[in-house]
Amino acid sequence: MTISETRVEADLAEVLDEAALRRRLDTAFAGVARKRVVVAVSDAGRRSYAAIGGGGDAADEADEAERQAVPTGCVTKLFVAALIADEISSGTFGSDDEAARLLDMSRGSVLTGVTIRHLLEHTHGLDDSAITAAPATADGSIDAAALLARLDGHRLAEPGAYYSYSNVGAWLLAAVLERVHGRPFESLLHERVLEALRFRDLRSVPCSGPGNRICAATGGALALSVRDLLTFLEARAAVWRTESVTPLPGWSVLEKGVCLGWKYHGEGWFGHQSIASRVSLMARIEPRRRIALVVASERHPAPVVAAKLFARRLPELGRLELPKRLPPWQAAALDLHAYRGRYGCAAERWTVSIEDDAPSLRLSTASFTTPLEPAEGELFFTRIAGPGRLAFVQFVERAASSFRYLWDGRRLLRRWEAPARPAADRP
Repeated sequence: MTISETRVEADLAEVLDEAALRRRLDTAFAGVARKRVVVAVSDAGRRSYAAIGGGGDAADEADEAERQAVPTGCVTKLFVAALIADEISSGTFGSDDEAARLLDMSRGSVLTGVTIRHLLEHTHGLDDSAITAAPATADGSIDAAALLARLDGHRLAEPGAYYSYSNVGAWLLAAVLERVHGRPFESLLHERVLEALRFRDLRSVPCSGPGNRICAATGGALALSVRDLLTFLEARAAVWRTESVTPLPGWSVLEKGVCLGWKYHGEGWFGHQSIASRVSLMARIEPRRRIALVVASERHPAPVVAAKLFARRLPELGRLELPKRLPPWQAAALDLHAYRGRYGCAAERWTVSIEDDAPSLRLSTASFTTPLEPAEGELFFTRIAGPGRLAFVQFVERAASSFRYLWDGRRLLRRWEAPARPAADRP
């Protein structure tokens, strides 16, 4: 064993020490009145739990916290990815098989050219921004035909061109599973994931979805304990197969790419995060070392909590490199007209315009307006944080004198039109 490997083992031993973990929680939240955090970590099956904010002593809080039900939210997409991975491993279909064939859809449908991999990796190019829930049949299965009818004509890009986060991929993958097995997704999830792994703390929580059902993309009624979530992550880390990572179209705070349904966070870490019922949830694995980590937090973002707790022992969890702002002389040399235009999706439109008195760019949406400050890589920071804490936009794929897309760190908006130039600006 090398010196660096010995140091890693020592750091992990400290991470797994429950008393030390609780002390780090106490230190991180010293002076914070409102807090409720649960942490679970595993190293090749060796587990530790810690919690704060429950009102009891450390041992009682940790014991209660590991069993407390947490809404899974968008982390549910990892269960879909696991079910699909098992089907691929068993030879039911391949990652590059077309979804239209598996759903018995015609070649002329909006799904033409979209593969299982595209659905897993949000590179299908479909625009589901105006759809809040998947239509269902009488038995609770996804009505794939009705879903595709709503998507018809709404496309952001060609299949495989760009990543843009959405829910429709998980819905259609669940529909594929239902078509293959002739049973609703919820039944398959219970049998092949929850019961197969002997989950002990399965709960249902109120949700706004029809019939209080489990949703393949947003969780719906599904809530699990951090103990059971850790069980799932351990199982996937143990069978992880190395695959290529599909990059994002631009910069993101927490992510580097995606790999068959798992977001890639860099330096070997894969997972997902969500916010549901005011609980921020983070689930990650580092398959090479078989480390699994779950953080559930009320009122505080789970990735920030993880960075505070583990940055010294697992520094990659706290490493953040922000794009550098352009110096004034570079900012002044930008051709601002290349960025102007209307960008949007089925649900909304954003306008990028030039402020007359600066000159500089301004972003306007239906709910807020903010100046944009230029940084490297065609990225602009927002001076005012928008709804959902929009902190930047990045222009993607330059075509002649304009850009085709606007990236907000999570999804793409397609260029719809450019405002006409004022007469004084025309050649």
